[in-house]
Amino acid sequence: MAALFGTVLAVAHGAAHAQSDPALGGRKPDVCADTAGERSSITHVDVCGTPPRRSWLRQILDHKSSETFGDSAVVRGDVIHRGLGRVAAPAALPGARMMASGHVSLMFMPAFMGMQGNMIGDHNLSSGAIATTYNAVAGSKIRVVPDGMNAQMYMFGAMYAVSDWLNVSVMSSWTRKYMRMTTYKGMMGSTVLGSNSGSTSGFGDTSVSAIVRFYQDQHTHLHLNFGLGLPSGSTTDTITMLAPTGMHMQMRAPYGMEIGTGSVEALPGLTYLGTVGRWSWGGAFRARIPFARNSHDYNWGAMYEEDVWAAIFCLATWFFRSASIIRVRTGSADAI
Repeated sequence: MAALFGTVLAVAHGAAHAQSDPALGGRKPDVCADTAGERSSITHVDVCGTPPRRSWLRQILDHKSSETFGDSAVVRGDVIHRGLGRVAAPAALPGARMMASGHVSLMFMPAFMGMQGNMIGDHNLSSGAIATTYNAVAGSKIRVVPDGMNAQMYMFGAMYAVSDWLNVSVMSSWTRKYMRMTTYKGMMGSTVLGSNSGSTSGFGDTSVSAIVRFYQDQHTHLHLNFGLGLPSGSTTDTITMLAPTGMHMQMRAPYGMEIGTGSVEALPGLTYLGTVGRWSWGGAFRARIPFARNSHDYNWGAMYEEDVWAAIFCLATWFFRSASIIRVRTGSADAI
């Protein structure tokens, strides 16, 4: 309200000045005319009329960058860069997109995942082999064996451009996980007692990050990411499982079914963007590294992700044709 009030005052002051300008003998000045060969002394306001106003929603949608990036000075209205050399970084890649100072961006992105079967290292393992093999970590045989898991994740967040070279963001998610399990009868043998399933859902962990552009030229940008993952998701969800005794029991969900990690995590990253003409390419490295075990005395393993991509902008359709390769490495959970 203070900024709007100041603008109204400036406009009103400009109108009063225009009506009583003695340099024109009491005559009103022509619209947009100069006085005595100089512009009016009123700053920030033109006597042609009030400046156009933009709604807060329009300011969010109108992401015009202040940069020059690419082979041409064609202005773009998206959240990446200015110039015909467009950058087609993957939408889900934090750190690739930066905005001009003062702009805000809102993000919503759904993601779906499905997993089937079990593996130890690079080798597939059947449910029967797991149920009849002694597990040193559990201290017994695992008689309730997971067969597959599906997950739905809806990520949302906001980004604010503190300056052209510094953007800050906050992100969270709502997640639902569903697991199918096979229960084996008793404490030994390979007799299947039955199948059951369980699900968990809720808001996940929250990340607070900053993106810094530390190098740029006409064809290259380098961005540094750093942030923290905050344990806002639950680690105490429960599911109902069919026990080897034949009873249905409610117990705490396994690590992979919990919505949150319970740990504070470091979120470093580095992103490279390149463009020439209609071609763009890039690479990125991201990591998620827990600082310590959570209150339940375990933590998820560290995650490392490498991305490379290339794309060409098609003038006829105004769409990108792109290809990308993603490699993800995840460490084992650290637990007793």
